[in-house]
Amino acid sequence: MIRSRESAAAWARAAMAKSRISRRDWVGDAVLTLLAAAVALAGVFLPWANSRTKGDVNFSLHEAPGINSAIHTAWGQHALIAVGVVVVVGVIMLWAGPRRATAPLGLLSAVAGVVFVISCLHAHDDMLPYFKPGLGLYVTLLIGVLLIPIGIASAMVGGILLRADRAARPTDGRPAQRS
Repeated sequence: MIRSRESAAAWARAAMAKSRISRRDWVGDAVLTLLAAAVALAGVFLPWANSRTKGDVNFSLHEAPGINSAIHTAWGQHALIAVGVVVVVGVIMLWAGPRRATAPLGLLSAVAGVVFVISCLHAHDDMLPYFKPGLGLYVTLLIGVLLIPIGIASAMVGGILLRADRAARPTDGRPAQRS
């Protein structure tokens, strides 16, 4: 049981000293974010709607005649903007590393995942009476669902690395020696 603020700080320093989370975890989250952005970009350009067929799912890679692609609809534009945000977040995460300003970027990629999910669900509800969902809708929805925990995990890793750096600093103001 933690009795005072000083013992809580000592407990946190001891926990950070035992932490196995490293900068590699941050880089891994950034690579996963960029990979998710690439797959989501492909999903945005794949057809989100296809004409009705006998099956429940139409996995055709081409659009049916008379059906616009996702880019020409309101849903595709939101998803394309979210892809751009995820690409920028992933590049900044790789380039800058875990810093005070970059740790919340994971939450931004999680929000982009929520935008993917909401766009896909809204598109599905609007097109269901007329069309079958296409492959692009499923791919974009999957990436949206996966980006949420990836973003939350990268924000947690960034926060842990920042706290570990603060705990490792000496109290006399000199920078910590890294081994």
